[in-house]
Amino acid sequence: MVNILAAPQGSGKTQKMTELANGAVSMYNGNVVFIKKDHRNTKDFSFDLRVVCMDDYPTVRDEDELVAFILGMSAADMDIEAVFIDGIYQLIKVDISEIGEFIERLKRASDNCGIEFYISLSADPKDMKGFVDDKVKVLD
Repeated sequence: MVNILAAPQGSGKTQKMTELANGAVSMYNGNVVFIKKDHRNTKDFSFDLRVVCMDDYPTVRDEDELVAFILGMSAADMDIEAVFIDGIYQLIKVDISEIGEFIERLKRASDNCGIEFYISLSADPKDMKGFVDDKVKVLD
């Protein structure tokens, strides 16, 4: 399953994602990973949450590399049950017109690895409705 949190820039998506991830730690039996841009506000996260700051991995710059990075984490830790990706546009070079392909790749990774994904992006939630199906949900 891929869960999308879409809202305008500056609307509090990071705070909402942080709250969702902290709550997810007790919902899942396995590990929960939170992927973010930098080390700011890492004290806001539960101790049991694995926080990955992409500034520590400067070679991950595009969609292919990020998907490979996530699949590599999954291969190294098969207990990962949820991955939160905050601010996708800050992490990799992907345009809103290309986000559909990224979502499709996350759907396949979810099916293959048993991981539930949560991504946040700066966009109008109405624009995400075209991606909704039985494996993609737009969060309120």
